[in-house]
Amino acid sequence: MTFAAPGLLAAGIIAAALPILVHLLFRRRKRPVAWAAMAILREAIRRTERRRRIERWVLLALRCLLVACVGAAVAEPLWRSADLGGAAARGSVDAVIVLDDGVAQQCSTGGQTGLSRSQAAAMSIIDALGAGDRAALVLAGSTDAGPRRAVWPPTSDLERVREAVSSAVPTQLQSRIPDAIRIAASAGQDTRDGESLRRRVLAICSDHRAGSWGDAAQADAASAGEAPEELLAVATEPATDDPANSALLSVVTMPRGPSAPEGMQAIRAAVSRSASAAASAQAQDIAVEAGVAASRAAVPWAEGQRESSADAMLQMPQSMDRDSGIGYALTVTLAEADAQPADNVRHMVIDASGELNVVVIDQVGDAVASDGAIEGDRGARWIERALRPVEDADVRVELVDPASLAAKSLRDADAAVALRPDLLDDASNAALADFARAGGVVVMFPPAARMASSWADRMLVQCGLSWTVSKEPREDPDGAGLASEQPASALLSQLAPELRDLVSPVVVSRRHSITVPPAAGETLLAMRDGSVLAASARVGRGVLVLVAVAPEVSWSSMPVKPIMVPFLQEVIRQGAAMASAGRSVRTGALRIDPPSATFGGGQLRVGDAQPISVSPDGTLSEPLMRPGCAEITDSSGRRVSLCAVDIVPEWAACAPTDATTLEQRIAAAVPAQVTVGPVAALRAAIAQWRGGDAGSVSRADDTAAEVRGLSLAWIAFAVAVALALAEMAMGRAASHVGSAAAAPRRVA
Repeated sequence: MTFAAPGLLAAGIIAAALPILVHLLFRRRKRPVAWAAMAILREAIRRTERRRRIERWVLLALRCLLVACVGAAVAEPLWRSADLGGAAARGSVDAVIVLDDGVAQQCSTGGQTGLSRSQAAAMSIIDALGAGDRAALVLAGSTDAGPRRAVWPPTSDLERVREAVSSAVPTQLQSRIPDAIRIAASAGQDTRDGESLRRRVLAICSDHRAGSWGDAAQADAASAGEAPEELLAVATEPATDDPANSALLSVVTMPRGPSAPEGMQAIRAAVSRSASAAASAQAQDIAVEAGVAASRAAVPWAEGQRESSADAMLQMPQSMDRDSGIGYALTVTLAEADAQPADNVRHMVIDASGELNVVVIDQVGDAVASDGAIEGDRGARWIERALRPVEDADVRVELVDPASLAAKSLRDADAAVALRPDLLDDASNAALADFARAGGVVVMFPPAARMASSWADRMLVQCGLSWTVSKEPREDPDGAGLASEQPASALLSQLAPELRDLVSPVVVSRRHSITVPPAAGETLLAMRDGSVLAASARVGRGVLVLVAVAPEVSWSSMPVKPIMVPFLQEVIRQGAAMASAGRSVRTGALRIDPPSATFGGGQLRVGDAQPISVSPDGTLSEPLMRPGCAEITDSSGRRVSLCAVDIVPEWAACAPTDATTLEQRIAAAVPAQVTVGPVAALRAAIAQWRGGDAGSVSRADDTAAEVRGLSLAWIAFAVAVALALAEMAMGRAASHVGSAAAAPRRVA
């Protein structure tokens, strides 16, 4: 006989001691008081004391047994008369089910999802367990904290494990089967009544599509060494079909030029197709919904083409929401249903206003013109001309003195252009770095003065960049030109076709040296000698750009050449678009980027889900479990930001995995004997491994209900009721209530 909940049995036994404790603590303390008839009473007590003592002990025993029986009944005693293949004789095992409930399991073929097939396989394996076996359940759908333990540690309550398997639902999480296997194999082995250590079975139930294994595709070689005998890994047969499927890879906003129609916003959606879907040349529709505007577009396909894109135009309202400034939630959907619904939707956040707010950091009142300046103009005038080439340009420029720069100066800005970075103190550089991390674009020019200064070092330290910038400018009396072939860069991608013509007339006579280590940033503009004229790097959600020349004609001819306007416009607009796209996080995340440098904590809510607490540094109280556009509020309840929550498209990949590769990946995750096949073969492998034979599997099916255990709880409850009735009768008898009183003698 075993108990489904041995902990409750232990609690009942402990509770049985309570009547004894009450009896001992609340006994009346006797204090002798002599009086006239004491001798008569003592004689009466002496005659009845032995009988009363026996009654009290019997009554106490009944009460203790009553509490113990109730505890045993609640613990559900199970009489396991059937022994599948002699499980008890061979030793008990711990079976840990690894159930794949990640997003790849939403792939549907033959009217069934991968999760439903995996659940059926898991239930069949649990039914094959015998007397004394235990089971546990690990879900492979993972948050940032890893796979989730649904039933842990292994328990003899197999019904609880069955219920957990059947109640599993599809999630929008990444499947991390290798990590789940390691968790299942690392459960501490224990001893049982002095027997040998328990052996363990890992049962991996999944369709094993490409999205469920992720980086494990690189680990195709099995681990060296012989697999230990006490561990067996079995895995369900991988799906072999590659269903027709299309996936939204990305959605980005296209930068608006200075002469773009007011309120018009272009959205570019990138789409991929599986090999089986690529045979079609039929166009595919996408739908764009932004709440205040909607649009549709067609994705063009050629036969055999695997990737394509489409641009949808949104006409945003003329009167934009500028009070909150947090933007609008945008949803892009593939109009046609396919085998994998999880990768047909993506979300993003677009700005609430098409107007760009740019802060120019320059010394106010400094009207001293640099050598060779045209009409006495300083750098700030050239920057303003480049940002506002026409009177009705959608850019607002604000001049801020370096001495007064603070976080509040950048609160409503999209970009900051620093012309006097040498005058910024540590606090101001920290404010600029926080501004970039929160999604701002920071462009730094060297000061126009000839004196040496560390104009960029403090900012680079705040941003964690290992760039090297010279303190003094280099003089080129004869002038140096830019390279005719410029490096490809994300910020200047829209200018790539015209960049060769734009850089050809530029002459540089004075410049600083900027060294960018590999993988620490990208070069935007390069000189003919290969040196860097402008470079950029991502800082948080934002961008930092360093330019080696001051925006004055004494340094270069850039201010008076056609490149100045498109260069500055593209750097700021593309940087702002990248920051806007950066307001996204993947499902399963436990952290987001703070909405601003001044964010003091608050809440995040996705749709109608329960809100999640957000700390000032962006740490979430629980992981994000569903896609959508999340609204972030501060501690006062004010809406401060929007954040897009999405899956990573690769998580939903439906491509099949062959059985040989699957065996290698499991062996790479944990050294064990590995069997891959249909459920019947897995059950036979388990029976043979634990010392039985294949025939014991069919016998297990015949006696599965009996093996789950004949519940004795009703017997325990019946005994408890009988004890309660006996206790009531005994208590009444022991109290001598209603006994006939001796007839009083008549006194003459």
